[in-house]
Amino acid sequence: MTHYVIGIDPQEEAIGMGILRTFKGVYRLLDWSLVQKGFIEARQTLLITLDYHDIPLMYVQLAIEGQYFNWKKRNPAMFQKLIEARRDWECAALHIGIPCQVVAPKTWQSKMLGKGVRAQLDKLADMAFANRFAEDIGNRKIDKHVRDACLIGAYVIEAGKLLEQDE
Repeated sequence: MTHYVIGIDPQEEAIGMGILRTFKGVYRLLDWSLVQKGFIEARQTLLITLDYHDIPLMYVQLAIEGQYFNWKKRNPAMFQKLIEARRDWECAALHIGIPCQVVAPKTWQSKMLGKGVRAQLDKLADMAFANRFAEDIGNRKIDKHVRDACLIGAYVIEAGKLLEQDE
């Protein structure tokens, strides 16, 4: 059975979204984009995307990156914006009937990027993304938030964390 995982990377400036189609553990990148913030925008983006690709709601799940407060940076305003962006997407998914799970950043990063120096995360993420999705994107440039969203979705599939749904 084909399932779809929508990976979401909520950030302060924009939200990265990647849609993966999986069948028997093999997955491909179906679509990706940078989207605006806000509950209404999230809901509309989900509905339009699912309709465009003719994806039935019963086979979709949302995987969204959680946040943690960085005590070194101590920026509660930025942390609050990230929490609000995540909440908007969770509410939008629940509003239209899509199950949602929150994935901790360190969880997906350690599985998908391996153990590495914090300063090298972008480089490791670029390599992990290229290894998994090179044939899906060709030579097109991908925003780092979209890259991370795709890797979050891939983590859910590779780690066997697909949510079971009633049929």
